[in-house]
Amino acid sequence: MLLVPSFEAASQPAPPLLGPGNLCLTAIEAAERGSGIPAQLLRSIALVESGRVDPISGRRVPWPWTINAAGAGYYFENKDEAIAAVRRFQASGIRSIDVGCAQVNLQHHPTAFPSLDAAFDPQINVTYAARFLNALYQTTGSWPGAAAGYHSMARGIGSAYAERVLAIWPGRSQYGVLPAASRGPNPVGDYSNLTPAFARIARRIDEDRALQTRTVALRAPVWINRPPAPIPVLPPGSRRFAQRGQQVRPG
Repeated sequence: MLLVPSFEAASQPAPPLLGPGNLCLTAIEAAERGSGIPAQLLRSIALVESGRVDPISGRRVPWPWTINAAGAGYYFENKDEAIAAVRRFQASGIRSIDVGCAQVNLQHHPTAFPSLDAAFDPQINVTYAARFLNALYQTTGSWPGAAAGYHSMARGIGSAYAERVLAIWPGRSQYGVLPAASRGPNPVGDYSNLTPAFARIARRIDEDRALQTRTVALRAPVWINRPPAPIPVLPPGSRRFAQRGQQVRPG
């Protein structure tokens, strides 16, 4: 899943939004209400996953046309460009691709969406993410623990991610801290309380996370205005700037 290095606190009041970022926020609010997820938890996860500054509103929002392909992240202007980019990545042999507001991985969640058009539909994307988050809550018994599992059930990987989510989640004081079972160096996740389908997904996620940790330096996404050519996995320290693009920097 896409990791964005910085973002606004999720609790700040938002003015009316006119850009695509409003699509994610509206869908997330409906998904949280409909699935019993605490307010703004999924929103905070989505900000970590796909947050960027909306060029219309000027606020940092989850961006619906976001892709992470083999550790490289990209924002697109519209859905058609994002879909075209995914097809090019797939044609080049890349399978681990995160998409949409909540950055659902197409390889790890192969039955989540009937089509790429559905995968980039904000409501469909976040509704599936809400189902997965709820399954993780049933397993961990903790919403902070579920946030960690959204990225990885392996403690050392998921806990660092959860801390980033908790840092901007307004409900963190109400729902407690990250449980001890979700912290520590244990590299193996506990999938025993997940359904068989979600357990398989969680194992695949953790296997991929472990591989990325060893071989890929995850980078902040870049803004591009057209589908990129297929991109190989880059060695640590490499930088790639898209034509007419802007590197997203912390702060």
